[in-house]
Amino acid sequence: MRFFRMLGGYFENNLSAESDRWILWFPVAMGVGIAGYFSLPGEPPFWVGPVALIVCAVLAFRLRDRVLPFVAVVFLLGAALGFSAAQVRTKAVSSPVLDRAYGPVIVSGRVLSVELLGKVHRVVLDRVQIPALAPRDTPERVRIRLNARGRSAQSDAGGKNNLVIAPGVWIDVLAVLRPPSPPVAPGAFDFQRRAYFQRLGAVGYGLGPARLYPPRDETFSFAFFAAVERLRQRISQTVIAHMGTDSGAMGAALMTGERGSIAPEVLTAMRDSGLAHLLAISGLHVGLVAGLLFSAIRLILVMIPALSLHHDVKKWAAFPALGGAFFYALLSGGAVPTQRALVMVTLVFCAIVFDRRALSLRTIAWAGFIILLIEPESLLGASFQMSFAAVVGLISFYEAANERLRHHPSPAWGFLGRVGGFFLVVAMTTVVAGLLTAPLAVFHFNRIADYGVAANVLAVPLTAFWVMPWAIAAFVLMPFGAEQVALAPMGWGIDAIIAVAREVASWPGAVHLMAALPMVSLAALTLGGLWLALWRTRWRWLAAGPIGAALVLAMTARPPDVLIDGSAHLLGIRDTNGRFYFSNLRARRFVRQSWLRRAAMTKMDVRRWDDAKSRAEDRAVKPPPISCDALGCLYTHSGWRLSVATDPMALDEDCRNADVVVSLEGTPKDCAAALVIDRSDLRRAGTHALWITPQGVRVETVNGARGDRPWVLRRGDVGR
Repeated sequence: MRFFRMLGGYFENNLSAESDRWILWFPVAMGVGIAGYFSLPGEPPFWVGPVALIVCAVLAFRLRDRVLPFVAVVFLLGAALGFSAAQVRTKAVSSPVLDRAYGPVIVSGRVLSVELLGKVHRVVLDRVQIPALAPRDTPERVRIRLNARGRSAQSDAGGKNNLVIAPGVWIDVLAVLRPPSPPVAPGAFDFQRRAYFQRLGAVGYGLGPARLYPPRDETFSFAFFAAVERLRQRISQTVIAHMGTDSGAMGAALMTGERGSIAPEVLTAMRDSGLAHLLAISGLHVGLVAGLLFSAIRLILVMIPALSLHHDVKKWAAFPALGGAFFYALLSGGAVPTQRALVMVTLVFCAIVFDRRALSLRTIAWAGFIILLIEPESLLGASFQMSFAAVVGLISFYEAANERLRHHPSPAWGFLGRVGGFFLVVAMTTVVAGLLTAPLAVFHFNRIADYGVAANVLAVPLTAFWVMPWAIAAFVLMPFGAEQVALAPMGWGIDAIIAVAREVASWPGAVHLMAALPMVSLAALTLGGLWLALWRTRWRWLAAGPIGAALVLAMTARPPDVLIDGSAHLLGIRDTNGRFYFSNLRARRFVRQSWLRRAAMTKMDVRRWDDAKSRAEDRAVKPPPISCDALGCLYTHSGWRLSVATDPMALDEDCRNADVVVSLEGTPKDCAAALVIDRSDLRRAGTHALWITPQGVRVETVNGARGDRPWVLRRGDVGR
């Protein structure tokens, strides 16, 4: 008991010393509650969140004079608020979802948004009508891919070919629809969950030309956002037309957030060089637009003595700069990093108007609170996690650095010293942001760009001082038809950035592949990192415990030995020699590539398990772990025998001799194998992952990991 009293006293003393930082943990508590909600195996009763919220509020009021209990209860209050917000959001977005594939079938609806992917339009429709479905079973929104032929057959009600695919236009198209796809493996990205919160009840592709009809019955809000979307399209098309393919596509991404036209080779170079963050409109872009507008407007006002001598023009400049930031965020599509940046910019300018400190961890805490309250599901996305991790870490780092520098006299820097200092700050910022986002990059993308510092030292200043100022100038000049004056030099800067990306990406070892991190490791790293970033006194170094444990868990984790796709069309086996054997090298390409990426392997590590030539080559190194005949294949690992029956005639023998039997059809009820996985198991539980050790076989399934939640589909054809 004495130990616990001492421990409680230690925490209470440190909490009292950092009372001004308590507020920073409230959005963290909301995140814990949201994560708890999404990790549940089943949907909780709707009253759970509100009741917990009320109970915690009452307890917080009763315990307000006791530091440690009060802080603990307020943290639980934040968690209850996040939990309740997630419950409300899940209930609010509920809409019908297809339970199987349909089509070809005529699909009618209003274009809600358009995304250009090379020569293909991907449209989201609302007010959907599908003759084969009753209204109550018809999805609220569907996403359909339309090819070039589908776009060319455009006609309005009068027969004139003057309509284009744009928000507000109505279309009829013959299409094939299917439910949103489940994760490709346990723990992988859950497109079904994202589609649920986007109200997407089906995805598919068009067959033949789509008929287009003029907008009708538009509300003011829809007409406004449709006009913004059409403006985005026009700006993107103008930029690409003036700049050319590669630089124009990237220019459109920087100005409107439209990245679908960027060539795959350029995207790969940007990603492998650590410059992909420049393509996502976030704090850097919104901050540059707002800062450049603020500085320019303030400079103009200062040059007018009648204003500058009698008024605080700095406050006057804040309002049009904030308006410009809102317009830019609206035009860019409003992704989560953009929302976070816009909230922060708004708070910064409010601080300027009210003579408060502009940029601090409280600003980012408010941004997190607002976004999590409105869109709690964004917590699970890479955009939210990487954006907030980088900003929280950078602000904390520079707060600590400024605290240390305050006690040392500043040297008198010359011009060259200031330039060198600027590039040093850029390099430090890149290193800090890279270290903070590296675990998230591994978790979501299974890769780290090793030379990101070198690329960012060159590309970030070029973006900040050349590309973005010309982008703002292009926005200003577009209404007058003079945008080419700004787009030409902007294109030169983008060409230079692409050249830097290609050069750095070509260096040996530019990308380091890593296997997927376990969720518990990411959670421990996140909480440890927040503990280190949000506190200021020495007890912040207690974060070394969870961070160290997370690293150990990450290093000891290993990918599954066997993966069986939920459609029963693909099986994969990973051996200890660094090779991945697949049952098929043609079907399920996306799934196969995802399995490779999550195992930190490339296509050079791929083998087809019944390819005699590949087996002969492998025997020169080590005998392959798989043997196949006309009836199926046998895989041996750690003393366990796994049989894959491709012909029902093999089942009797496999059930007698194998420990694990995988059948692409049904299996006999009296099968004596220790573990049996057949087609019905795959359709019910989704993709299976097996870890084989001498002690036994551990099985995880996609639907078993997700539980019985509103976004989890368990019937019908949900294949990709």
